[in-house]
Amino acid sequence: MKSEAANTFISCLDCRHVVNKINFRKHLQGRSCKPNSVSISAYKQDGFYKCPKCSKKFSKNGIASHIWRVHGDGISFNPNRGYKNGSRIVWNKGLSKEMDGRLVVGGKKYSENYHRKYNAGLLIPHRQTVETRRKLSEYAIKQGFGGHTSKHRIIYLRKDGNLIHLQSSYEIRVAEELDKNKIDWDRPNPLLYLDSQGKSHRYYADFYLPSYGVYLDTKNDYLISKDREKLDKVREQNKIKLVILDKNTLLWKSICALLAQ
Repeated sequence: MKSEAANTFISCLDCRHVVNKINFRKHLQGRSCKPNSVSISAYKQDGFYKCPKCSKKFSKNGIASHIWRVHGDGISFNPNRGYKNGSRIVWNKGLSKEMDGRLVVGGKKYSENYHRKYNAGLLIPHRQTVETRRKLSEYAIKQGFGGHTSKHRIIYLRKDGNLIHLQSSYEIRVAEELDKNKIDWDRPNPLLYLDSQGKSHRYYADFYLPSYGVYLDTKNDYLISKDREKLDKVREQNKIKLVILDKNTLLWKSICALLAQ
């Protein structure tokens, strides 16, 4: 239930704005209510209020708070100072639903309210535009973001003493075979390719053999069939030799036979 102050509104005598009682102190400290100042109403444009200090546009509810926080006394205001100096303590710190029934009641109310809004279609997820997604994708590629998407991370100790992350038992077996036969190998950088719709993707091979100029990638039978078109595009567009290893070709002897083809 909202407090009495939350439902109380005051008409400011200086600028004639109707302000919630809780926010009235901030409003008084804003630019519009200082002596000899110009009313915020004079800066209303296209339904928004233009800040007289920095010219940024805000809604009626946001302009007073902006002026107070950015240009007024709110600059030095820190709502967390009480928690930092120990004068305030989070009420539910260290509590569990077994220790305090308020957590059970609060959690139940939150869940019921969420599902009520969801079922009524009131929770509209934020959808990025196609143009925004394109720009984010281009920036991510430029910055080299992303990587292997596998959730499995297996730490492997190489013969040179370095630790490296591998992502499947197939990769572990191949790494052991390469080290056993003193074959130099690296975890390669991603290879870029375009799909049939012209969209750019990155392909991560498992190994690169510098002495052979060959990429190795381990896959099960399902992925070999599923990714056949993608693998052909990676080879064709990057002008590389990419050898796919299945469960029967993980030993160095079998790998050598494929390299010779």
